Amino acid sequence: MLARNWLRPASAIALLAAASSGCFGSRGPLIDARDSDMLFGREGIALRVTYAQVGGPAQETISFSWADGAYWMRQGGVSEPASYRMQKLDGAWYIWGKFDRSVAAYGLARKEGDRLWTYAPQCAHLSEAERQALSTTLQADGTCWLSSPAQLKAAMQAALIRNPQLIGYYEIVR
Repeated sequence: MLARNWLRPASAIALLAAASSGCFGSRGPLIDARDSDMLFGREGIALRVTYAQVGGPAQETISFSWADGAYWMRQGGVSEPASYRMQKLDGAWYIWGKFDRSVAAYGLARKEGDRLWTYAPQCAHLSEAERQALSTTLQADGTCWLSSPAQLKAAMQAALIRNPQLIGYYEIVR
């Protein structure tokens, strides 16, 4: 818990869901359940604030629970079909992964006080040389497909120094 035990991963991971085109993705999860951090306990409720909304930030209450090495979310009593995993990157930074069926999307999260800030790094912000070093190419929709955990970590470290786009934050309510 944040106030008690810091933010819950489901809420933090829910931010992953806000990733837009131009993201990093894979055909299958690159964060293994064994490597997924349970940052926010087994279950709880969080306030999710999402920026870049028409009319200002959107706020909603999300409930989450931990099962099988991932967080699962519910909003308004409706369960989301995707699961979320968080893996330590560096310092207060984490890689988040949203897994929906056979496709995964990735981004960055940063713990600060009682909040978990979420970011959507854009592959297009990397240089061609950086993408070549990562053995990935920029697709027409702006996505870069990744194929290994090591490649994911390197891509997120490269994206981190490019000041990724802030999506919003999660704050644990209980």
